[in-house]
Amino acid sequence: LDAERWQHRPGRKLAFLTDALMHAAAIAERLLQEAWPAETEVFLGRNLSYENEELMRIRLTDARRIEGWQHCVMIVAG
Repeated sequence: LDAERWQHRPGRKLAFLTDALMHAAAIAERLLQEAWPAETEVFLGRNLSYENEELMRIRLTDARRIEGWQHCVMIVAG
């Protein structure tokens, strides 16, 4: 994605479908490099609508260290 698409603006929300290359930690790291506030809320969901569904609410700064969330939905609420 080009730089403008990663740019932070107050109130901006981004949504991602992640994969093995652009996983939640990699996206979080890129957003932090693009000057998104470390305290930005991130919502992660995987296995949605299945018995093993998982939902997580985390800060952007912590999301860059999360493991095992390669295939998920990621919502960033700036």
